Amino acid sequence: MSNLENLSAGFNKLKRLPDSIIQLPYLTVLSVPSNNIEFLPKQFKQLKDLENVDLSGNNFSQLSEDSFEIEGLKVINLEKNHLKIFACNMKMCTKLE
Repeated sequence: MSNLENLSAGFNKLKRLPDSIIQLPYLTVLSVPSNNIEFLPKQFKQLKDLENVDLSGNNFSQLSEDSFEIEGLKVINLEKNHLKIFACNMKMCTKLE
């Protein structure tokens, strides 16, 4: 399972992503739309191969500045959340489309 590259878990009423997600070092696509996720694990930025993240339709109200410090990240979908604070440092995200 540690070789998993694409994880899709939309519409599953997830309340959070497990901290163990960092045990998927080759993950390039994370799609978890329409759940009840409120925050990302602190280790989330350790997913260095991540290119596409769909967190749309969740319950995020804020994201920390370093949440998306992932150099190869190309797509971040955060629509339909409750974001009040999005203090994201995009210096590392040079490949965003």
